Amino acid sequence: MLRTTKPLTLALAALAAITLTTAAVAVDVGPPMQKPDGEAKPLVELFTSNYCPACPYAESVLDEIQGIERLAYHVTMWDYGRHKDKFATRAWSSRQRDYMLNRRSTKTFTPEAIINGKASAEANRFADFNGAVDVAKLNQSPVLYKFSRHKRDISIKVSNQWPLHITKPKLRAAWTSSDKKQSVKWGDERKNLTNHHVVLKMETLCDIPVEAGSKTCATSTSWRNKPKGASRLVVFVQDDVTMEILGAHSLDLKKRR
Repeated sequence: MLRTTKPLTLALAALAAITLTTAAVAVDVGPPMQKPDGEAKPLVELFTSNYCPACPYAESVLDEIQGIERLAYHVTMWDYGRHKDKFATRAWSSRQRDYMLNRRSTKTFTPEAIINGKASAEANRFADFNGAVDVAKLNQSPVLYKFSRHKRDISIKVSNQWPLHITKPKLRAAWTSSDKKQSVKWGDERKNLTNHHVVLKMETLCDIPVEAGSKTCATSTSWRNKPKGASRLVVFVQDDVTMEILGAHSLDLKKRR
């Protein structure tokens, strides 16, 4: 079962566009890094809700796919009356609408998976979803990431030679949490749902030069002041013009580095 909604006007969608905190902290621009933490993986962004009947299965499908980074945005589409998803925000609904407008579609739905900011798939259809992820893996840009912790701060170094159609790449970071539990009422029944990869906060860290090389940016949120319950930091490069994502990498916040 899918639930869809159409925007009233393009202007309303634009006014509701997501606002991301920007911290323009550039440490260096130089040659490609040595000993990176790893290459980028495709980023799958799942737009979901605790009151969407098909979404719990979609989350389980997302967990089964290997070789990807994951983000789960809870949207407000299903909120009505006393049914309120406590993880849902208008900012995530706006992000989904931005993707819809970018691909010139007329509707949003849940559970929707956006792969690397381009392909849209119904996340509860495993074959189609997995096929779209396989295509993204084949076309993955060779982005390299390296994390560093300096006292309270976290910095991320990114290195790549960007494709010619990428003109405004930005480094973004999402703080996520897994095993977030919420009790929801379905008809006369109440269910306890466990949510994975829930995005707690997102921020834009810095602009990335389009020239080949590397750049280091720091998060505006310190290690000690990270969002409550955050267990993972997912970073990715996204072009502001095309909304294309050039791969993502993550840091387990529970591990000492």
